[in-house]
Amino acid sequence: MLFNSIAFYLLFLPLALAAFHVARQSGKLWLVQATLITASAIFYAGQGAQFLPLLLGSIGFTWIIALAIDALDRRGNTTWSRPITMMAVCIHLCLLGYFKYRNFFAESFMSMTGNFADLQPLILPLAISFFTFQQIGYVVDVHRRKVEAARNPLDFFLFVAFFPQLIAGPITLYQELKPQFSRQLMRAFQPRSFTIGTALFAIGLLKKTTIADQAAFHTSIVFNAADSGMAISLYDAWVGTLGYTVQIYFDFSGYSDMACGLALMFGLRIPMNFLSPYQAASISEFWRRWHITLSRFLRDYLYIPLGGSREGDARTAANLFVTMLIGGLWHGAGWTFVFWGALHGLYLAVAAQWARLSLRLNFQLPKAICWAITLLAVMIAWVFFRATTFSGALTLITAMFGITPQGEAVDTLSAHWSTLIVDGVAGPWIIVVGLAISLFAPNFSYVLRRYRTSLDVYGHFSNRRYQHPIGLIERAINSGQRLYRLASLPLVLCIFSIVTIAAVSVLQLRDGAYTEFIYFNF
Repeated sequence: MLFNSIAFYLLFLPLALAAFHVARQSGKLWLVQATLITASAIFYAGQGAQFLPLLLGSIGFTWIIALAIDALDRRGNTTWSRPITMMAVCIHLCLLGYFKYRNFFAESFMSMTGNFADLQPLILPLAISFFTFQQIGYVVDVHRRKVEAARNPLDFFLFVAFFPQLIAGPITLYQELKPQFSRQLMRAFQPRSFTIGTALFAIGLLKKTTIADQAAFHTSIVFNAADSGMAISLYDAWVGTLGYTVQIYFDFSGYSDMACGLALMFGLRIPMNFLSPYQAASISEFWRRWHITLSRFLRDYLYIPLGGSREGDARTAANLFVTMLIGGLWHGAGWTFVFWGALHGLYLAVAAQWARLSLRLNFQLPKAICWAITLLAVMIAWVFFRATTFSGALTLITAMFGITPQGEAVDTLSAHWSTLIVDGVAGPWIIVVGLAISLFAPNFSYVLRRYRTSLDVYGHFSNRRYQHPIGLIERAINSGQRLYRLASLPLVLCIFSIVTIAAVSVLQLRDGAYTEFIYFNF
């Protein structure tokens, strides 16, 4: 079941909300939690029923292991708690590795040795990457004494399986959700929070259906042509690359808004996972804005344990490279994903050295130039992330810079424009609109920051760190303040949400199809 499907937001969600509010009227927290866990199990089964026992078994195993680790640590028996923690982490990683990487490593080994055998493809359990990392973080935090092990199984099952964040994140920490279970779940109905949550959901739905899915049509044409060995023209290469840059931005941004909005409808706040990353003026800032909770997980549970930046420049560069290499492999079982991660690891290592050199020389590049360089580097990396073959990625990269075999360049898109427009697909202008929004518009979470729509992991709002490289964000917000005062914002958002959801429903009924979020595949 997908967030952008009619079955979800016109059937499942209303029923889940109704059951939640009925359970809350009983005044019993356990009943509210059981209701949400049941709804989450139904939601998961709607997309991958055969793997529901795997999800529930994984959660039960982690809950018992964490209790054992906590009990041993309380008695001062660290001799056994550390090996048990490592065993639990290894089991989770082996489970993830078997389902996600078995065929990848087997095919890589066979191609190196020349011994080929038929491998039956494995169906990837839905959300295994996300609930695996979330449980690994929990077990490690219990061992580090950062959090007490959950005594109540309902607390832990709801923490992992809560459906707004189950499928594609954010990767939540137990200490972020547990305090809300008693405080927020049993509060009286909050019309303003519910309205804003609905608006966030509608905004995300709009991003997914009107921008991400439209850009995907043009992106697929170019990348499929490149992967099939066709030469690509300069124009097509930039349309394809910019198209995917827009597509993945609004796909993930849309999902993140929908997840935060759904959680808010149930009275909970989950971590913000996305904050206008294309407005970052450095690659490290990009990763503090793109998939925020994944970058936090990689930092806290991999980069810092490897030594972080404590052991010299060379070791810091190596730690950054290894961390992002693993981050790339986490995203997908393919060498293009590994290369994408390695590329970002190289970016971060170079950026760290440049920062030290700039400090030493007392020299800083203008922020706008840093912004342009960062955006170009990210776009080049996206080509490898999207392409299914290295040859296709290299074809696109070289075509972007005007290097194409003479006489072979073709306009792969030109023959498709009229067909796409007749079929109701927006033309390339949607890419221009999406790029303008992602580069210059303020993030919706930032506009609504005083309503606390989500948990601010890096303190972007409180520390005033969210600023556009050329100052457009603050000016846009300030110029809009009067408009916010003139109208009742919750009422405006309520009307907007109803109109948006109704319009998207009509479009989906007409087209008869909807697409998965990109991160559902990870």
